[in-house]
Amino acid sequence: MEYYNSSSRRYFDIVKREIVHPIFKVALLDYNENVVQEITRDISSNNNGSIDINYQQGVRRSCSITFIDPYGEYIPDVNKGIFWLNQKFKLYVGLEDLDTGDKYWFSQGVFYVNDPIINRTEKIVTINGVDKFGFFGSELNYNQLEGTYLIPEGTRVFDAIINILLLDRGNGQVIDPIAPILDVTYKNNVLPYDINKSPGSYLGDILIEIANVLGANIYYNTEGQLVLSSGTLDMSYSNKSPIYEFIDVLPEYGDSSLRYDYVNAINSITVVGSNINGAVYQYTAENRNPMSPLRIDLIGKKTGALVETSNAGSLNDVMAYAKFLLNYKSIVQMAVDFSSSFLPHLKEDEVIEITDRYYKYEKERFIIQSIKIPLNPLDKMTISASNITSLPYYEL
Repeated sequence: MEYYNSSSRRYFDIVKREIVHPIFKVALLDYNENVVQEITRDISSNNNGSIDINYQQGVRRSCSITFIDPYGEYIPDVNKGIFWLNQKFKLYVGLEDLDTGDKYWFSQGVFYVNDPIINRTEKIVTINGVDKFGFFGSELNYNQLEGTYLIPEGTRVFDAIINILLLDRGNGQVIDPIAPILDVTYKNNVLPYDINKSPGSYLGDILIEIANVLGANIYYNTEGQLVLSSGTLDMSYSNKSPIYEFIDVLPEYGDSSLRYDYVNAINSITVVGSNINGAVYQYTAENRNPMSPLRIDLIGKKTGALVETSNAGSLNDVMAYAKFLLNYKSIVQMAVDFSSSFLPHLKEDEVIEITDRYYKYEKERFIIQSIKIPLNPLDKMTISASNITSLPYYEL
């Protein structure tokens, strides 16, 4: 049997085994993201391929995959539809249960092909990929604006985003035929000012600005759907169940180190909006969370640089953006880096727990900031995660 994105009890039994068997799969997709071909056997494990994941606005995932190709089967070819410009593919990693033959696959994203490299001497083809947000920006150099792009004040946020997705690529196809996932919290939100981008900008700049107006996250998930979600999630971090518990005496956790960014740590930030219709709005977000070791009451006020923004049609807009920025800048101030055995279900912006006697952690909660997944079954994953207690609004 093959299971997809299923963190079952059996799966967790497998990941804790002394010896695990990682598996990899590439699914070539058509324009509508239907699978046209699957590749499993020719993926090389000896050429340092990897998946790199980072919690940020816009592009979050990139990858590099090398195929063993003695017959030139994977050389990019426009006629065969193999890894040509605009080709999309879905990348899976997983584990095989050697006792039963069952396979547990986890999607790592839908990618566009980016700068393939063919080595005739070694008979290998290396395919680089960037997640679908790269189609809106400089990563793939598509959708650069040739003229001024204007979205008028008062436009519904949902309409603005969907209209961008449905723009014609120039060949009669829309940019993205896959329906987005838009947080219903913002269903009735409208743009508080004109968004006006000049030639040379990218559509991705507009999408990120729309998200920043709301203090929201915008990115593509592992299923290739554009997501707009709340950006100040401290309360939800409080309630989220951890997706894994790491314990220092078990083999899944090793080579850990702590990073404290004292220089860039802040607990206060002020946002000032542009003059819109004669009004200038300003708000200072402060970390006074009694649970936070970075709170003003404990270490004094440590202020970030003043932020000026046009994302401010009201005091609520400025407040939301200031809180979003304080949260975003706080999230990387206390971090742990460590290596891990192969855990393909892990994702960025999810909660994990760490028990480490040396650091005096007992089920301490962290948010995953970045993951590097090697496509070599002998190598370990590397993870960077931030301590939740540093967040300004987090509650135990």
